[in-house]
Amino acid sequence: MPGYFGSDLSGNIYVIDNDTVKHLSGGNGKVLNKSKVDVDGTFYSTISVDGEGKVYVCNNNYGAAGKMFCFSPDLQTVIWELAVIDLIYCGPSLAKDGTLVIIGSGTQINAYKPNKPLRPVADFTTDSTIVFSGTGLNFYDQSSYLPTSWQWSFPGGTPSSSTEQNPLNIIYSTEGEYEVTLIAANPLGADTLIKKCYLSVVLPVSVEYENIIDNDFLLEQNYPNPFNPSTTIRYTIPNVISIPIYRERNLNVTLKVYDVLGNEVSTLVNEEKPAGSYEVEFKSSVGSYQLANGVYFYRLQAGEFVETMKMTLIK
Repeated sequence: MPGYFGSDLSGNIYVIDNDTVKHLSGGNGKVLNKSKVDVDGTFYSTISVDGEGKVYVCNNNYGAAGKMFCFSPDLQTVIWELAVIDLIYCGPSLAKDGTLVIIGSGTQINAYKPNKPLRPVADFTTDSTIVFSGTGLNFYDQSSYLPTSWQWSFPGGTPSSSTEQNPLNIIYSTEGEYEVTLIAANPLGADTLIKKCYLSVVLPVSVEYENIIDNDFLLEQNYPNPFNPSTTIRYTIPNVISIPIYRERNLNVTLKVYDVLGNEVSTLVNEEKPAGSYEVEFKSSVGSYQLANGVYFYRLQAGEFVETMKMTLIK
């Protein structure tokens, strides 16, 4: 991404200082190299670095002074220089295939495609990094420079590996933190990306409290269920004074709604509550946003008591 500074694969950074591009050590800030060409930079000058280490500088200047530069990684060679009229409030963006996109005058967009293929730079995303156990996850390749093969590793998942570009329905059954690895390759080479502790798998139903209070706390099934456009959720908090671990204090109670991927949809309750029975209404619209049809989970937590139940929205 463009920005006021750019970084290489080693963690060192490029900055513009007094119209000179400098390459600084990411460890101690020492100047490693600097350009011999004045880029006529402004406060809004931006820098991008591609997968080969080439450095793209946008000087963000008005009129004919607007220019783009492409430097070698050591900043000693200007590979090319391009005048772009009114190159202001914008920067060089790099597409996944290495295409350089330049915006000029606020209305003109030019794209420049590299004249040779490059080794991939691996990257990926997923539906959600927090998921209930037993729920399938989809993974999506976002690697740069046109990989032709993919090798995925999903420790703890089923299946545990895949060669698909975009693996679907990977299921994690056990609660915990999991890493995901992608190796993206093409005839010019391969790149490996490991995202450690990338996924958090949680149990959809969890009861963590002492037997003494098994029959005191209560989370009821919502009614109606299925529902549209609203439903009522009832729950009961016991007299905590009679329970030693909670003696003489109210409990902080949270009641939250999640989608099937573990994303929080709404917080219905988040406050201290005395003993008693309560009910709260949940609507299929959250602000101006209308929820989609499907299964949702509502989760009550009060002290050490945690319980989750399922409801269905049908329109």
